[in-house]
Amino acid sequence: MRIWRRSALLAEVAADDGQRVALLSLERRRPVVLVDSAAVIWSLVDGTRSEAEILGELQRIYGEDPAIAAQARAFLSQLDEQDLAEAVE
Repeated sequence: MRIWRRSALLAEVAADDGQRVALLSLERRRPVVLVDSAAVIWSLVDGTRSEAEILGELQRIYGEDPAIAAQARAFLSQLDEQDLAEAVE
């Protein structure tokens, strides 16, 4: 089972309501701002949840829409490509 975790070389600031998160990778020069569902997904990438658990929680929050799972997988891949998060065994 692959667990998603955040990069160790990352600084983050979250809004009190959890709807916005600003990320700065120490390996990249540009900050990334996550809003709404992207911020929710980011909150679930905590180093303890598998992709299946993340998708299950998103379905609980947003409903059983197959498009949500596809979009979440694509977003997790983007986080990985940008060195913001990674899936580990």
